Amino acid sequence: QLKIKDNQISSMSEVKGIPASKINRIVPRKSSKTEYWIATEEAGFYLYNSANGSATQVSDQKMCLQLNIRNENIQSLVEEDNGDLLLATWGDGVIKLFYDKEQGNFVKSLNFSTANGLNNNYIKDILCDVEGNYWFGTYGGGISSLIDGSFIFYSLEDIGFKQNKVLAVYAGREELWMGLENGLLKSDPYC
Repeated sequence: QLKIKDNQISSMSEVKGIPASKINRIVPRKSSKTEYWIATEEAGFYLYNSANGSATQVSDQKMCLQLNIRNENIQSLVEEDNGDLLLATWGDGVIKLFYDKEQGNFVKSLNFSTANGLNNNYIKDILCDVEGNYWFGTYGGGISSLIDGSFIFYSLEDIGFKQNKVLAVYAGREELWMGLENGLLKSDPYC
């Protein structure tokens, strides 16, 4: 827990319930002011409740078996307005988990991978733009986008970059930003 007083950190403590693992992403849950999604490198992902200090491993063994999740290395995640989650994995592409509000849990999954059209299974970042399009920053495959059910690939090697590794993706008002291992690109995403 972190406490701030007069714009200064007054105390800090380790969050219990999340194992010692590399934390790749922390995202506020859209339906709660006190809950956060935590993506980890070796232990899947968690839901942390800051009101009571509890952490629940969402991607436990039962869920992984039920929803065919094989990879616990979650690089990033995005929550959609309806509660569905997209998980960027290191090796299994992107996994979309469909949330059932009545049951209060995830009930099915869809895997975007090289087996069904994605050009690279090593995903570093996910972006869902205002039009509902998905942008995937891949480690070795440039940028992949999923627009109206079809994949479009943007190779950085085609424009002169030696490495096709995108670590971060951000959509501005009229531009797409890509964080690379060796710089930053800004582009019109629709040209």
